[in-house]
Amino acid sequence: MHTRLYALLIAFAIGGCDSTTTRTIRVFENRERNSGREIALHVVVLHAREHPVAADPIVVFTGGPGLSTTEDTHYWARVTARLRPHHDVILVDQRGTGGSGPLPCDLFETGRLQPYFDPVYPVDRVRDCRRMLERRADLTQYATDQGVDDMAQVLDSIGVRRADLFGISYGSHAALTFLRRHPDRVRTVVISANWPPERTPFTSPAIIARALAARAAGPRG
Repeated sequence: MHTRLYALLIAFAIGGCDSTTTRTIRVFENRERNSGREIALHVVVLHAREHPVAADPIVVFTGGPGLSTTEDTHYWARVTARLRPHHDVILVDQRGTGGSGPLPCDLFETGRLQPYFDPVYPVDRVRDCRRMLERRADLTQYATDQGVDDMAQVLDSIGVRRADLFGISYGSHAALTFLRRHPDRVRTVVISANWPPERTPFTSPAIIARALAARAAGPRG
């Protein structure tokens, strides 16, 4: 009995005293239609350790696209430790990832070395996965714009007017997209391993066409 209690106390001391809240916030898959299928967004809030709590929480946009933010809750708790005496940190799994209506693709064979030498995205497997996922989701509704609009709705739901954004890798693109679409909701933005909106191939077919045309034209001068 005493040994078990001692072990629990040690685990608590090592893990720290962070207070977290987990929430589910429902959004429409088709935000423009504002009806139909809903997605349950998985939200984790790492609460500030002291009072007063600042009105502007820190919102994390992780890399990917496709990675879960909340699965790395312990990592983000460590990374943001110095910022959380007075700031909450908000972690949200973007639609289609993690705990927010995940849309996984089994693209690679496990236990073999050959996939390391094959294309990163095997075309046949991607097509098969797309056909499978289209049976239960409208894949046109899983772009960055919808994801950041979801984040704005999350902030509304938890009563946040303005936030500080942190984005890394693809998350830098998402953070800048949020800033472009919701400038009045942003106090500051910090980005790392930058992926600017105008460079991402996920933005639109028109950008891909312009990039290919520029490459075909060759260097100027």
